[in-house]
Amino acid sequence: MKKYKRSYTEEYRLKIVKEVMDTGETGVVARRYDIHPELVSRWVNNYKRTGKTTKRTTNNKPNKNNQEINELKRENGQLKKLLGERDLEIEILRELTKKNEWDSEED
Repeated sequence: MKKYKRSYTEEYRLKIVKEVMDTGETGVVARRYDIHPELVSRWVNNYKRTGKTTKRTTNNKPNKNNQEINELKRENGQLKKLLGERDLEIEILRELTKKNEWDSEED
């Protein structure tokens, strides 16, 4: 006898997860729907952790938001570096100004 892998929609899994959470009986609900109790437990645990019944994401490609976030982080780093350089320049100029004031007071 050939076994096949059944696939369940997210809505169907959510229905079962909510029933388990309402009754607290994973085994009973699993038998009612003819699904292995470990699978139902996995769905419940994933739902509690992530709000979804599966850990998998359907899209493994980088998301536009992730790309934008990375670009903004890079730009932020560059701006922090520039700000640090400007602060250093200002401090150097202040010290030079003080030194010039002291030199002119001595004359």
